[in-house]
Amino acid sequence: MRFFNTFIVVACASVTTVFAADNSFNVSIYYQQNGQYKQQRVWFGDGLMYVGPTVPPSVKVAFNFTVPNNRADLLYILPVGSAPLLPDPTFLVLNNSAGATEPVAFAHTAADLPDYEILFWTRYEIFLFPIQSDGSINNWFFLGETEVPETYAVKWRTGGSQGKAPNVPPSGSLVGIGVSLSTYNL
Repeated sequence: MRFFNTFIVVACASVTTVFAADNSFNVSIYYQQNGQYKQQRVWFGDGLMYVGPTVPPSVKVAFNFTVPNNRADLLYILPVGSAPLLPDPTFLVLNNSAGATEPVAFAHTAADLPDYEILFWTRYEIFLFPIQSDGSINNWFFLGETEVPETYAVKWRTGGSQGKAPNVPPSGSLVGIGVSLSTYNL
């Protein structure tokens, strides 16, 4: 176990160095559906992360964003084009409380976040992984249905207190295991 923890710390440190040296990048969701791999750019919708071609009617503010790479371990975002300005800073967070099946969200300050929120990230090749409080990384994303067909909320399902990945995605979700956040440079 000590080897694994050391490996993760060294890997994250070396990846973070590369991460910081890269240019700005966009974030996409990478998943498999009906035996085919798909990749779609994610977007901001009322403080949550979505993927799909249509904005649900319940979402009031929606726009594409980019990650400016001004810090390696927090994923700060900036709107693309003429999108509304966001409070500075705005960054990506996950609810990692036991049993959570929450959408991936954005925050403006870490001061108000509870201990179970994850806000640190690492990049390995093209994939983004949240860093757990114990230093481990996991990939427990899934796509939750919205009121619009083909548009999904990007969600995170924690392994709970056992620290194990869920075997099945929650009901009302498109896919579970195999959904990843990925990056591509601008």
